[in-house]
Amino acid sequence: FEDFNDKVNDNWFKFISLPSTKKKVISYHTALDKNEFCSKRFIKRKYDISIPGVEYHSRKIASRELKLSNYAFKIGKKSSGLRRKIISRLMQITKSKTILRYYQDSYSKGINDSKTCFTCGSALMYTIRKFYEIPARGSLLLCEPLEPLKHLGFENKDNCIFVSLEDLDKKLYEIINDKSNIFQKVADNGREMMFSLHSIETRAHQLYKMMLSIDQERFNGSEFLAGHLNIHEK
Repeated sequence: FEDFNDKVNDNWFKFISLPSTKKKVISYHTALDKNEFCSKRFIKRKYDISIPGVEYHSRKIASRELKLSNYAFKIGKKSSGLRRKIISRLMQITKSKTILRYYQDSYSKGINDSKTCFTCGSALMYTIRKFYEIPARGSLLLCEPLEPLKHLGFENKDNCIFVSLEDLDKKLYEIINDKSNIFQKVADNGREMMFSLHSIETRAHQLYKMMLSIDQERFNGSEFLAGHLNIHEK
């Protein structure tokens, strides 16, 4: 479905799954700076949903289905397409930090202004950075289930909402019309989870512990389980 579909393979996964390789894996995932967090409440966000980033296959379908929906959703502006290409090209040509900041700020504002955001892992089925950025900014993460999510601490209906493309509009309608604040609580849980498990400070501490284990020749591999780093030692 993606432009790079024919280039996707399982070579890396097969390599790190080998018993001899597992013992050498230093597990590391995205880390968030404290400035990437936002606590703005749903009631102060003007968009019902945004679909930030590159238009991967699932995002294209989600965008199309929401526009065709019978519900009149307030959909945030795209952060992809021609506008993104022009700004990206200007950054390459001018190396301007001002243009870079403008693009980053407009991208962040799009998430900050949205009650919910939908994202996907592309054909790679990978937890790209948006899986972290969206809940950190207080927007409710909507996504299709991915195997890595449970290892990183994501739990359906607790700190994110799993959806299918077929019922995305119905689930969104339920969320934006909810009066019990249950979905605001889910979004809050997502932000708190990001802060406690995926901040730069947390990652730095985890890396220190792994380096210490390696230096003491005890390191025997590592993995994330429910958002927590597990270091295996000899």
